[in-house]
Amino acid sequence: MPDFLDARNLPAALESRNNEQSQQRRVTDSLKVTEKLNPFELEKRKLFVPPPETGALIERHGVEIPQIAQQDPYFFDFFTRELATNYHTLKTQIQHEHRQGNIYDDGLTERITGIAAVQTTNAVFAKEVELMTDELTGMPNRVYQERVLAFWLQKAMEGGFPLTYMEADMDGFKLVNTLVGHAGGDELIKASTKIGKSPLRQYEVVGRKQGDELFFILPGVGLTQAAATGQFIADRSKAYLINEIPGEQLAPDDQISMSGGIATFDPAIVYGSGRVPGEDADQTIKRILSTHGGVKRFAAEMTDNADIALSHAKSKPGKNRFETFTFGMQRITDLPINR
Repeated sequence: MPDFLDARNLPAALESRNNEQSQQRRVTDSLKVTEKLNPFELEKRKLFVPPPETGALIERHGVEIPQIAQQDPYFFDFFTRELATNYHTLKTQIQHEHRQGNIYDDGLTERITGIAAVQTTNAVFAKEVELMTDELTGMPNRVYQERVLAFWLQKAMEGGFPLTYMEADMDGFKLVNTLVGHAGGDELIKASTKIGKSPLRQYEVVGRKQGDELFFILPGVGLTQAAATGQFIADRSKAYLINEIPGEQLAPDDQISMSGGIATFDPAIVYGSGRVPGEDADQTIKRILSTHGGVKRFAAEMTDNADIALSHAKSKPGKNRFETFTFGMQRITDLPINR
């Protein structure tokens, strides 16, 4: 008689079957959850997962990942890549010394390599963060904007989720400097970055590009949500600036507010209209990047498009708005000198 028909084995058989059914339900439920997630939610699950070899290196040597790298996907990617590169470079050097007669056992070689790799990586990482931080506001700067926009654009193209880039600056900033002085203007710039950050979610970034010009990188955000975020920032900024500038010093036509421009990469539009019959997603991405001169050039185009849209926002009566870039939109260059 087969074992599974033996009454003595029935409880174990039932328990085994129940476990299998329970496991199957968990798998099915997990698949259902995954199906409900949009592409950006799926991407977020991978942002802080290093390659297996690098993850093993981190665990083996108890590497403490800097706090900013635990919060910012770009810095996490930079730190883990730099750590892996330094580890392999240093291990090669130490193995060369071993062959030259400086004898270390494998355990000591591994410990020396790990310690040296972590120290080197931390030093390089600190310089990278400093290079990408604005001195006035302590926020990300133009270097960050150029590198991180390209970083997210690559992920958006591969992951199939939208990415929005926005630029904004104060309307009438020259007048602001006249009324409150350059030191007062600097304080208002600091305040504007905080206002700009207030509606942002995890992974969304505001930084200072130059002067009073801010930038926003919004992964996973499409046009509709970006427009709402931009207008919220414009309204909050105007309310704050009006309170900070004495009303009796303003002429009736003086405009103290915030305007911005929006440029969005939407894979549903780009891939939907640009897919060549028979090509897969990877081939489409390669072709589009080739057309635009690579991901860095593509990111630079997004920056230019947002700036063009910004010029249109500043040309409208009353300003204090965020305009969305549309194809065919040309830069407006004859703006009032006070912008």
